[in-house]
Amino acid sequence: MDYPKDVAGIALIDSATPYQFDLPTYPTFYWVWCRTSALLPTLARAGRTCLPLNKFTSLPPGACRAASV
Repeated sequence: MDYPKDVAGIALIDSATPYQFDLPTYPTFYWVWCRTSALLPTLARAGRTCLPLNKFTSLPPGACRAASV
């Protein structure tokens, strides 16, 4: 990357590939995602939809605060 200090993130638009289903880890990922995503409505009703993530530490301060809301 030419300007890493000027980039806060990357948007992956239509980032899927038909070959992703051929990856050896995909069936496990899909199984886990299906089970996990089934819990989301229950978590939303309980008011637990905002999960704390510490992956935003490399963002500029304003963007980090906005992403953590």
